[in-house]
Amino acid sequence: MQNPKAKAGWQHWLSVAVCGWALMLPAQTPAPTDDPILAWEAFQAVARKLPAPAIWKARPPTPEEREEFKQKQLTALEKSAGLAREFYTRFPKDPNAGRARKKEWEALSMLLQAGQSNRLSQLETVETALLADTNLDDEDRFEIRSQATSRQVMARRSTNLAQTLEDYEKGARQMLKEFPDRTEPYETLLLVADNSPREKALKLTSEIAAAPKVSDRTKQAALELMQRLELIGTRPGFKLTTATGEVIDLAKPRGKPVVLSFWATWCPACMMEMPALMELQAKYASQGVEFIGINQDRDKDAFLRYLKDKEITWPQCYDAGQELATQLRVTAIPVCYMLDKKGILREILVGKANLEKPLQALLKE
Repeated sequence: MQNPKAKAGWQHWLSVAVCGWALMLPAQTPAPTDDPILAWEAFQAVARKLPAPAIWKARPPTPEEREEFKQKQLTALEKSAGLAREFYTRFPKDPNAGRARKKEWEALSMLLQAGQSNRLSQLETVETALLADTNLDDEDRFEIRSQATSRQVMARRSTNLAQTLEDYEKGARQMLKEFPDRTEPYETLLLVADNSPREKALKLTSEIAAAPKVSDRTKQAALELMQRLELIGTRPGFKLTTATGEVIDLAKPRGKPVVLSFWATWCPACMMEMPALMELQAKYASQGVEFIGINQDRDKDAFLRYLKDKEITWPQCYDAGQELATQLRVTAIPVCYMLDKKGILREILVGKANLEKPLQALLKE
């Protein structure tokens, strides 16, 4: 979900940006030396940043150019990993040996994320050695354990959302046991809460809000989610005016399920989600489900242009000043609010996969 005020912090510990290490390119393999100081200086000199071609500032690269640059990045990672391993193998007691092993770990992690699955065993061996090093600082230890935990969860990733959320929760709780003073695992628990059924979500958000070590931002987000969840079971008492001038009174039962979809053209996640939402609307409108879009664009013309370009014909409302979003405590988009046939708010959900089952259940009531 795209937050117009701040990016979700939970992403910080679940992934490592590939571009960080991928920009390191050995220019030339240094000649071996028996002096560890000179060897370390030579390694650092070789691992220098490879800037993107200057011409890309004037024009976008072609697919072939991108692929060529990507291969150079991967070659850089492979060489950097090898040189780092060579250093700590030749100078195992040198003060920089641990740093060299960490550099190897970073390079191998990036190679694995780039699709070189054969690097997993090597990466795990390096991780084990690093974590056994009593001189490894807490920040590096947390980073390594975080990535290993995330990798394990992703390896078990299921098409079953409930199972995936359970795995993420287990991973976060394991990290809290190992690093009780860190706030990042609570960010992951908040992510789990935001995609869980109401009772589970309320339990998790209460835990997060009461945690002594959680960051102010995460605690505030948990409180906002709790407030949003408390709306479930109530009837939104307001009227909507669509882009075509139609007035929709949600204070009165519509006699059919209603999906309120909050979105904006400036929101990348919304744009990615829109084709699936259009597909869902086409499938369920004939079965009696009413879809109503509530746009959050700052520029009304951008909103209207998008409707015309995409030929979106179901009711769309322009939420000037985000009044409706504020009333329904929307803090991030895209998000869908589902009302039953009596006009009672029943679900707050994101994603087509999450919408279908509740929709089918509401239609049967």
